[in-house]
Formats: sequence, structure tokens, C-alpha cells
Amino acid sequence: MLKLRPTTLVALLAGLALLLGVTAQAIVNLEVEQENGIRYVTGGISNDEQQAIAEIDDEYSLKLTLAREDGAYLNNVQVAIYNGAGEPLISTVTNGPVMLVALSPGDYQVMASVEGIEKQESVTIGDGETQEVVLYW
Repeated sequence: MLKLRPTTLVALLAGLALLLGVTAQAIVNLEVEQENGIRYVTGGISNDEQQAIAEIDDEYSLKLTLAREDGAYLNNVQVAIYNGAGEPLISTVTNGPVMLVALSPGDYQVMASVEGIEKQESVTIGDGETQEVVLYW
């Protein structure tokens, strides 16, 4: 039978915890994108991604959730965001049903398209608040 000293056992457990932490971070790789100086993240397909998004969503002023009428989440949605003057700010295809966007206070138009069906929503972002928008198809 293998006998380990307490210090060796502690070192092995610490190494295992570190390895598992690195592995979990590697699995949940939410890439922060930037367009026209505006940061955004898309994801939320897996439970790990949903948890990772929940941990950072307070850093963003817009949380956009994309789903079917029956509640099933959508992926690969074409999303465009325009400022109050109608100028395009972001154009992307989502990597999951949630998109977090760091917008400055102001008025915006969010347009999203799935299978040729477009949804549009006007959003006003206030100072220090997060607006949550859910679009259903």
C-alpha cells in the first residue's frame, strides 16, 4: 500500500485543484470582441458558459437573449446595433443565445435576424444600469 506524508498529500491535492481550475478556464473561453471601441461577448450554449456570462454580466450595459417562442435558445443569430443617429456600431453573428454589450448611455436600435426573419428593438441605456432585452422568433 502506498503511504504519503501529509505534506505530499497536500501538495498533490493543491496541484490537482490547480489543474482542474486551468481545465475549467480552458473549457469556458468567452472571447471578448471589440468593434468601434465597444466591447461585447456572445455565448451561453453550455451551462459553464451560462455561469461564466452570469459572473461578468454586470460589467455590460446591455444583455440580449435570443430564443424561439417555445423558449429554446438560438445560436448563430445575425445581430446589428446602431446608435441614435442610425450609424452602425456592431455587426456580428452570435456564438450562443446571449450577447453582452458595453454601450455608453444613449439610445440604440438592436436588429437581429434568424432564418430571414428580423426583429428590432429600441433600447435606452442609462448611466450605470443594465438593460435586458429578450427577442423571440
